[in-house]
Amino acid sequence: MHDPRGAWGQQSSRVPPGSRAKIGSMLTGYTVPGAGRTDAGNPGTTKPFTVVPGRTRASIKRRAERSQHLTQQARQRVSALSTALNLSRKLARAETAATRAAQAMLDCARKAVQANDLVKRYPWRVVLLAGGADLALALLSGRDRPSGMDE
Repeated sequence: MHDPRGAWGQQSSRVPPGSRAKIGSMLTGYTVPGAGRTDAGNPGTTKPFTVVPGRTRASIKRRAERSQHLTQQARQRVSALSTALNLSRKLARAETAATRAAQAMLDCARKAVQANDLVKRYPWRVVLLAGGADLALALLSGRDRPSGMDE
């Protein structure tokens, strides 16, 4: 005959109460036909479960509440850790962006200093270069007339 409880059904009765083996054996024992108790008032019926005493039921309830409480605390810790990690990532991105902006400002400052030095060394070349660039831009864009003289 096949025992659906498997190895749990073969264990001795000295299994510690509350262990997974004991609970599994109790739960799967109800699947065996005829494992239920016979009602004294009606001998033809079987009950699918046994009556659990009040103290045991209260103990199970306390353990379940404690387990739920611990699970909730663990979820809150994980949630707090996740929030902290997200915040630290955002902070790292902001610091990186600030560092890049500062580097760009330093590069612009260096170029401005270089341009200023060139203007001081070669003032007429810079004026001719700027005027030539302005004239080329005006010719390429097709705006050789001032904006007020369109009519």
